Amino acid sequence: MNLWENDIFNNQNILYLFNHYITEYDMKNAGFSLIQDLKLLPQKTIDELSKMKKHDRDIKIGKLQRNDKKFSNDLKYGFQLARKTFIESNRLTEDDILCIKKDAIFTIRECDNTKFGDNIEFRDKNKYTSFITLKPIKSSRILQLFYNKSKLDVKGIGDIELENHEDYMCKFIKDYFKMMEDSTSEYTLQYLRTFADNYKMLRLDIPYYREFNSQSRYLMKNGETSNIEYMDKEELDIMYNYINIISKLILITI
Repeated sequence: MNLWENDIFNNQNILYLFNHYITEYDMKNAGFSLIQDLKLLPQKTIDELSKMKKHDRDIKIGKLQRNDKKFSNDLKYGFQLARKTFIESNRLTEDDILCIKKDAIFTIRECDNTKFGDNIEFRDKNKYTSFITLKPIKSSRILQLFYNKSKLDVKGIGDIELENHEDYMCKFIKDYFKMMEDSTSEYTLQYLRTFADNYKMLRLDIPYYREFNSQSRYLMKNGETSNIEYMDKEELDIMYNYINIISKLILITI
C-alpha cells in the first residue's frame, strides 16, 4: 500500500523526537473542499452545502456518506488523492512523515506546496518541537504526545477526558518535555525517578492516579472503575500510569 492510501499512518521508525521542528498540515474544510473540487455531488447540492454553517454542513455530509455508498467511496478516494498530491508535490518520503490522520499530515520538514485546485489547502495548523508515541500494554490505541513550549497536544484521549489530567499527568509530561529540551538527560532521569518513587508511595494528589487513557477513570483493586476523586488511595490499582507512562519515559531517557 502506498503511504498516501492510509487514512491512519504512524511511523514505527520514529517513536520520539526532541528539539526538532514538527508541523501539522491540516486540510481546510476537508470533506467539502474535496466535494467542490472533484464535483462529487450535484451542483445544486454543493450550492446548498456552501450556504450552511460548518458544523451543520459536516453533519449533512456525514449523512450523505451513510446513505450513498458510491459518494462515500468517492470521498474516501478524494482524501487519498489530496494526500498523494501533497506528499508527491513536496517530495516527502516516509522518513519525513511522523503520522497521517486522514485530513492531516505531520511532517518533520517544511512543505512549500500547500494549495491545490480551487479549494484544497493544507494549512500550517500547528508547530511542535518534540514528540513521543506511547503504546500502552493490552491496548490497541496508541497515545501520541506533541509538545511545544506553550502547549501539549495528546492524540488518543478526548478533550473532555483530557481536562481531568491538565494539572496532573499533563503537567508532569510537559515538565518532562521541557527538561528533555533544555536540560541534561541525567537531570531529567533524576526527576523521573523521584516522581516515580513519589507515585508508587502514593504521595501525589489523587488525580495523578487517574488512568491516562481514553477512558480516564480510576481503576480499583477490586477491578471496578470510578470517576470519583474522593477515595482512599490504598483502594486504587495505580499500575497503569506507572507501566505505560512513567516507566516508558524513563526508558526513553536512559
